[in-house]
Amino acid sequence: MRISVVDQVKEFLKMSKVKNCYVYSSNEIKATIKNYLVSQKMLYSPIRGIYILKKSSQFESEILDKFKIQVIWKLWGVLSGDFAIWYYLWDVSNVYNVKMITQNKCFQSQLGDKTKLIYIASKVPRITEKINIDETDLIIENPFSLYINDYKNIPENSEFIRYLMSLDIESSFVLELINKWFKTSGISKLAQLYKNNWFIGKQRTILSALRESGKQVDYRKAKSQIKETNKKQPAQSFYEDLDNLI
Repeated sequence: MRISVVDQVKEFLKMSKVKNCYVYSSNEIKATIKNYLVSQKMLYSPIRGIYILKKSSQFESEILDKFKIQVIWKLWGVLSGDFAIWYYLWDVSNVYNVKMITQNKCFQSQLGDKTKLIYIASKVPRITEKINIDETDLIIENPFSLYINDYKNIPENSEFIRYLMSLDIESSFVLELINKWFKTSGISKLAQLYKNNWFIGKQRTILSALRESGKQVDYRKAKSQIKETNKKQPAQSFYEDLDNLI
């Protein structure tokens, strides 16, 4: 027996509510259901290939603010840059530059009107962690890894540096960085950062690990690179109010 499009849509909305799932990749929604919901202004696509389910009366900016983390989860890559920095400082609510590290993608895109997605193709070694924001799992770059790979763009008087100084660092971790082929220059800059902030014991831990592994300490000063910085409606006879199902 053939099921009407409206009944298929109703079932889809009910299951979305049961599963508490409102963000979908394009291939996760049947084309007929997708087209109908788009016509009812109940699907919003903040970026190509990703859709957010919403009530027809909800503003797109409102729904994106609510589900931005889930949208980012649908995108592939390791979170770094501003997003990672502000995550470690306990506030990603106002981050509008989201840096995604990938193996081979390098481009910029827009997520809604306010958020810029910056894809960086990079094969340098990184240490990552799994985190959870708004019940959503994400992969983010470890704070030490972030500094070593991007120290030229992180001001030494920033809150992130103060956070970094509060973390313990073990010789075994430094040796892991070296064995993963992290740049000696970046590891040396981390040691110098500890010295500049009077954490001499932590500086010695790094220098000892470098010398133990046969690496030469890079004493060159880092040069900062920081810069100042209308869709057709369905026929009335086919229309049904579905907002109450969300």
